[in-house]
Amino acid sequence: MGTGYDDIDNLNNETNQLYDEQLKQQQNIINTSTQQTIDEIERNKQKADEQVAKTNKALYTDYQKQINPYGVNSENLVEQGLGGSGLAETTKANYYNTYQNARTEATNNANTIKADFDAQIVKARQNGDSQMAQFALEMYKQKINDLYNTYNLKFQQDQFAYGKEQDALAQSNWEKEYQRALEQANWERQFNQTQFDYNKTIDDRNYNYQVERDKVADNQWQKQYELSKKASSSSGSSRSSGSSSKSASSGGLNVNDNSNQLQSNNTVQNITIDDVVKNLKFVQGANVNKSIYDSYSGKYFSSPEEAIKYWQG
Repeated sequence: MGTGYDDIDNLNNETNQLYDEQLKQQQNIINTSTQQTIDEIERNKQKADEQVAKTNKALYTDYQKQINPYGVNSENLVEQGLGGSGLAETTKANYYNTYQNARTEATNNANTIKADFDAQIVKARQNGDSQMAQFALEMYKQKINDLYNTYNLKFQQDQFAYGKEQDALAQSNWEKEYQRALEQANWERQFNQTQFDYNKTIDDRNYNYQVERDKVADNQWQKQYELSKKASSSSGSSRSSGSSSKSASSGGLNVNDNSNQLQSNNTVQNITIDDVVKNLKFVQGANVNKSIYDSYSGKYFSSPEEAIKYWQG
């Protein structure tokens, strides 16, 4: 199962493998260099041994020459009459001691040189180990730095993933909010349309109802008007034919309030019943108690008959 950091982990593993290979290569380089140094020192040691052997051989040759009974030294002793004396034996012993001392000194010198060479070998190995240790330390520091970088990469990846989640959440919330706003707007539009349709229906119904009422009212008024005309005709026929209207002074109708008369230019106006009936108006309203309005008197009546009676006094 993936950890979510597969790319980073793979890169880290590949880097560590490269480090391990580099460490091995460096080890081989250091080992090769150290071995070359040791081989050179070993060759110098071998040369020292060879030089000691040559020195010892030369010392032995000189010693043999000195003690040779037929050599120059023996002849000199013989010429001096010391050929078989104790001096000759002492001289030989001195030659031997000199030879041995020279041989010992040569061997000691060779051993000292070889010891120095051995010390150099140890030092070369130590230097190789030191170089290797130093290289390994540098490699370790690099790995620690890479590990820190790996943690940073993982942290940045987490931050990026978190940011994407937050962006996705914000986008989702925005889309939900937008959808809610759209639904709200659609609902309000539908509600307003429904309300408008309802109000229009009510208005149309009220209008139609009012039209029908107006028709009924007009019909009733027309009937009342016809009745009023008949009543007026009947009333007029019962009076004198020469007087179809009455006046306070010149033939006009009386006003029943004992004071008001219709006047025009300070003269009494003659008004007939027909004039009154023709100018009656039907008034509608919720608070209207009397629906007949007389424009001549400015008064309201319950019916045309009541208006006619008013003028007939």
